[in-house]
Amino acid sequence: MLFANQHPKWITDISRDGRYLAYYELHPQTGRDIWILPLQGEKKPEPFLVTPANERSAVFSSDGNWIAYASDESGRDEVYVQQFPKSPKGPQIVSTHGGREPMWSPDGKELYYRRRNQLVAVPVKMSPTFTPGQELVLLEGMFAEEIGGRNQFYCVSPNNQKFLFVRQGDGTTPQSLRVVFNWFEELKRLVPVGKK
Repeated sequence: MLFANQHPKWITDISRDGRYLAYYELHPQTGRDIWILPLQGEKKPEPFLVTPANERSAVFSSDGNWIAYASDESGRDEVYVQQFPKSPKGPQIVSTHGGREPMWSPDGKELYYRRRNQLVAVPVKMSPTFTPGQELVLLEGMFAEEIGGRNQFYCVSPNNQKFLFVRQGDGTTPQSLRVVFNWFEELKRLVPVGKK
């Protein structure tokens, strides 16, 4: 069902309950549009945001009731939040001076996004209505970003205490990410304790 047409598609998130998949497709007339694929029942894709603007990077809130995304409808990339399923109230802007690559904190109390070389956090209340607070720049650095800002190039740990970024390369060496499992066992093997 996801590939019923030939338009390029990028998967961006799956709701925590595993019921919905968010993706955007590049349409020749409307640009980047956000679609939702139910993962149960008929599994028929449903449009979430199809406008003349470019919408992308959709992510579900932890409770599944909200979707944050980036859009250039104002003339530059900004981060918006829309109720899910869609509300007649429409989207609410969260960023104030540009933003892309939104990501919810695991506890749902903050919304993060990138603005050039900054990582920004905005405290949010989701009940009874969505209310964003004052933005705070958490850190700055030369971290890699995907050309066009289509998807997130960072992640947050489950305890909300650490972030993982891809560092911006110097352009002369290929970028790579290495993950080491059983790090302490590897350390013991490489540096045996008590042996001379």
